[in-house]
Amino acid sequence: MSLDISEHLTAIETAINAGGNIWENELLSDLKSKVKEYYREKLNEQCCYCRKNTHGEFKMVLDIEHILPKSKFRHFMFHTYNLSVSCKRCNMNIKREDFSFCKRY
Repeated sequence: MSLDISEHLTAIETAINAGGNIWENELLSDLKSKVKEYYREKLNEQCCYCRKNTHGEFKMVLDIEHILPKSKFRHFMFHTYNLSVSCKRCNMNIKREDFSFCKRY
């Protein structure tokens, strides 16, 4: 399985042009479903941070994770190398907006 977002470029462009909370735009719901499905499979049903097994978990228990926060790195919001899947605990209680784990050059 591969993640090809090219079929969603029009929806992404429309969402960006609409402004506001881009990631929450309804036009992106199909893309977000595919992203979550892809990374669940790629990570073998594990959170990208704590490696908790998420097999059988309801989809809403998992978040699409922006490794570099989309609020600070908007230009990486749709880059596949900046996306993953995490459990809610890691995404909301541990990482939040922290990206200190990235080296700065």
